[in-house]
Amino acid sequence: MADVMTLAKALQEKFPQGVTAVEEFRGEVTVMVDRKALLDVATFLRDTDGYEFNLLSDVCGIDYLPQTPRFAISYVVYSLPNNQTLRLK
Repeated sequence: MADVMTLAKALQEKFPQGVTAVEEFRGEVTVMVDRKALLDVATFLRDTDGYEFNLLSDVCGIDYLPQTPRFAISYVVYSLPNNQTLRLK
């Protein structure tokens, strides 16, 4: 089982146009995903051996007023078999 940052970097290589950045802050890994690739990335995370992020634990709307684009959505997914958490934004 790889650590979450290693999985996120591999995800970035798998979806070079869909994953725009990978960030780590205080032990939490966030993968920035283009909205057009979100379904493909989420399906890959759920269905691929070694990832198996099979629980959506949180969905949050974010308002970045006065920035443009103003709104974002954050999804927190959890892998029950691997005991790992990953944020998609």
